[in-house]
Amino acid sequence: MEAGRTQFERMFWNRRADFVTNILTQYKHKVLRKYYDLSELRQTAYAEIGRKMEAILNATAAEASSLAGIFIPFSANFTSFHPEL
Repeated sequence: MEAGRTQFERMFWNRRADFVTNILTQYKHKVLRKYYDLSELRQTAYAEIGRKMEAILNATAAEASSLAGIFIPFSANFTSFHPEL
């Protein structure tokens, strides 16, 4: 019994941190990678949020100009939204 427990601890229990790290690393690369790989800006969660925010900012600028009846010059980067930068 003692020899079995010792063998179990040596082979598995004492290596549990390695197993967990390995599993989390695989999960990170297989599942989470698309959310933090900023080299593919069109496919990240940041890009999706950025596109939605830019659409809202463009609509806001257009609505403000429409309500005022004249073109309102906003700053050049008013409709840009890049939280990843």
